[in-house]
Amino acid sequence: MRLHDLGPISIETAGVSRPLAGRRVEAVLAALLVRRGEIVSTDWLIDAVWGEDPPPRAAAALDTLIWRLRRFLEPQRPARSPSTVLRTEDPGFRLLLHTDQVDSAVLAAYADRLGTGGDPAQRVAESAAVLDLWRGNPYETVADTGWLDPVRTRLAEQRLAVLQDRIDALLETGQPERAVTELVPVIAEHPFVERLREQRVLGLQRAGRPADAVAAYREYAELLDAELGAAPGGDLQALVGRLGRAAPVATTTTAVYAVPHRRTSMLGRADDLAAVRHGLRRQRQVSVVGPVGCGKTRLSIAVAEALRLDYADGVVFVDLTDLTGAEPADAVAGRVQEALQIPADPQVPPVAAVAAFTADRQVLVVLDNCEQVTAAAAEITRTVLAGDRAAVLATSRQPLDLHGELVHVLRPLPLPHSASPADLAGSPAAALLVERLAEERPTADLEEAERAAVLRICTATDGLPLGIELAAALRPVLQLHEIADALDGNQMGLRRPGRNLRDASRAEATLRDSIDWSHGLLTGDERVVHRRLSVLPPGFTLESAAAVCSDDELTAEEVPHAVAGLSFRSLLVAVGPYRPGGPSVFRQLVPIREHAGDQLRTAGESGAVTDRRDRWVRSLLMAGPRPGQSGQAEHYLHIDDHLRAVTASLGDRLAETVDDADVLALCRLLPYWLDRMIGADAVRLATAVRKAVGPANSAVARALAVAVHGCVLAANQEVAEVRAELVEAVSDLTASATEDLPRETRRLIGDTLTMVTACCWVGDDYELAAMAADAAAGHGTALQDDHIAVVAAVFASSLQLFSDPGAARSEATVLVERAGEVGNNLAALMATVTLSVAALLDGDGPAGLGWTDRTLRLHETLGVWNIADTLETRGNHYVNAGMPVEALRCYGASHLQNSRVGRTWPRHPGTAEKLDGLRDTLSSNDFQDAWASGERLGADNLVEGWL
Repeated sequence: MRLHDLGPISIETAGVSRPLAGRRVEAVLAALLVRRGEIVSTDWLIDAVWGEDPPPRAAAALDTLIWRLRRFLEPQRPARSPSTVLRTEDPGFRLLLHTDQVDSAVLAAYADRLGTGGDPAQRVAESAAVLDLWRGNPYETVADTGWLDPVRTRLAEQRLAVLQDRIDALLETGQPERAVTELVPVIAEHPFVERLREQRVLGLQRAGRPADAVAAYREYAELLDAELGAAPGGDLQALVGRLGRAAPVATTTTAVYAVPHRRTSMLGRADDLAAVRHGLRRQRQVSVVGPVGCGKTRLSIAVAEALRLDYADGVVFVDLTDLTGAEPADAVAGRVQEALQIPADPQVPPVAAVAAFTADRQVLVVLDNCEQVTAAAAEITRTVLAGDRAAVLATSRQPLDLHGELVHVLRPLPLPHSASPADLAGSPAAALLVERLAEERPTADLEEAERAAVLRICTATDGLPLGIELAAALRPVLQLHEIADALDGNQMGLRRPGRNLRDASRAEATLRDSIDWSHGLLTGDERVVHRRLSVLPPGFTLESAAAVCSDDELTAEEVPHAVAGLSFRSLLVAVGPYRPGGPSVFRQLVPIREHAGDQLRTAGESGAVTDRRDRWVRSLLMAGPRPGQSGQAEHYLHIDDHLRAVTASLGDRLAETVDDADVLALCRLLPYWLDRMIGADAVRLATAVRKAVGPANSAVARALAVAVHGCVLAANQEVAEVRAELVEAVSDLTASATEDLPRETRRLIGDTLTMVTACCWVGDDYELAAMAADAAAGHGTALQDDHIAVVAAVFASSLQLFSDPGAARSEATVLVERAGEVGNNLAALMATVTLSVAALLDGDGPAGLGWTDRTLRLHETLGVWNIADTLETRGNHYVNAGMPVEALRCYGASHLQNSRVGRTWPRHPGTAEKLDGLRDTLSSNDFQDAWASGERLGADNLVEGWL
């Protein structure tokens, strides 16, 4: 096992490196790594992970993180056997790893040996291996709560010391040109470290380039004078003074190194950098492909710097920005010829000159911005690759479409989840924004309002580095909140202040100009699909794309090809399925989506395309099975896959004049909300439909809207706020049984009445639940609908539990069988719940556990994730059965699920008393361990974990 921590933390086992799952786990490991071999106290670890804002049960949360970390460190360790790597030792934990198992420890050990001499050739070899461990900012994704910055500073100093010793060793072994080449990026990173300047001057002198050595000295002297008002030190001045008297040591053919200086850090790109480097070593041709503004050029420069030693004959950067598709292939070849410093010969075409030069040389050619000259870039790439040792790194918004091309897709930077200090610190997008703002004003600490503005800016730019930098450039004239306000609806208009667009390069133009340029390359079908996709939120599928994009002129079968074309040209991001076996998911980045929306409005298609989306969403909801019937779990997965489109459509519809069809669709969504524990969106949309209905709607639609709103609030234990309205809605829906309505509408009314019953039961308003159950039963009888009837009968039997438990038990036992005959698993589930509660009243733990087993299996069959109440009841059964640890696991999971949707806990009578008894029964550690174990299981919604 090897721990890589000089960059993003990862664990390598059997030659395979894998990241850790979770930033908190990374933080714990980082804190243990920097104090490897020491006992690290629990209090110190809590401070390191959470800083000044630990969670209420921080010790239990830390224990969970330690448990998860041990699974990563020792995946093959037998259950319950002690850890040999991460040991528990009072008052905390000790990480036991050898020096050669941790990258930072290897670096520190090598740095400690510096100055002790040693064979120069051996130092050259060993330093290369040590420096190759550096993959970016150490512990890059770990949020610093105050302890990490000094650690990173110390590691950076150790790395610089190793670099300096390596340069000395190269000079001692007679490799001055190599030393000078390696110094280029190091000096760019540390421009004021005078020892590096001395090494550069000495290297140029020994390479037989005294004039260049003097020029290097003058460059440094001018920099010091301009920036610091200082002069070079005496040692460097003395070295330059001796240049005139020293004879050249060697004359060599200098390798070509023509790569722009990278003046900014590569935040959040360590994995991309490593992947492209590895790809070039394996494949010799890599294309970095991504949307406008995602940082392809900057990444290519960083790769070129990192691989300078791999290409003995040079590394060159060729900017193709100002070329267009009309340019001949010789124009691109001419740029490459110029970069490689190949003498021009009128008798030799540039392509032939490049072919002859690269045939036997080890060079890396970086072709930047190939999208406008794709064919010419592909031709010169084939020419360079004809040699056995040359390589090409291309950047483009679309692949070059070459045989053997390795495409690396560069995505926007990850966004912060919230405006909390920890989330902002852990987001590369936010880190980039704060870093760029610091160029204008030091930003040590952000106030709450500033953090909120940073979150808005990152979200508005969708993590595109170019958008973030253009936004940061507005800081001298605008406040952070004003920048965020300016971005609302205008991300594409960003440009650097003071630039005249007519004189600007494409890098300095607006995002709109860049997107317009890519849009011009699209086919007709791709343009149509591009603009029509703007009515879908990020995270749409091919099914939803076909639904909104297809019409009489564009068939549904043609849409996937257009989607593929848009992805190929980086106007869509393919993010993969959200779940195993799920459909592919795509998203338009915010600036690109705005461009598409403008195109849609210009084409005059907004109304028609939005109507297609809304009709498709309603048909999706209405096509599913009724509550409890076969296929419900599969239907729920289908809604999961399209939930963002469903929510966006309903939100837009309910913001305007709502029609009856919208209300009916919302009624079909209500069981999904309840079973999937959807909180905020359910409340928002249910409240919106309640406000939106009016005289233009039918009386049935108005009553259904009130019922949906009341159900959502009742399920959240707020039934008192809507009780009067629910009573009236139940009465109105009961009266509708006599109206001349379509049978499907009447069934929907009956199903909604059963949902009212269930929600009032959950909300502990048994009187209103009984009223709704009676209404549902009458409705089912009138319709001769067995499904409504059996569900209503089960709820009626459940309501007898506290008045006549014997009758309730007998009736529920019969109804379990009847539900199976009818084929309604919702009725079967509620019958098993009734029998479980009856067993609880009897104090019969084993019987209750048996019934909750059946309940949980029915939850799984129905696709129900809302198992919190069942787990609380199961915990009570475990107490009655004398199994305290298992009871606490159920309680911990139930509490976690309820807290996620803002519900109070415990929800059942008697649980609090049983919990107090368990505190007296178990030790504090055992209590916390069992509770944390339950929280881990409850976080995954896995029913089988409880059976």
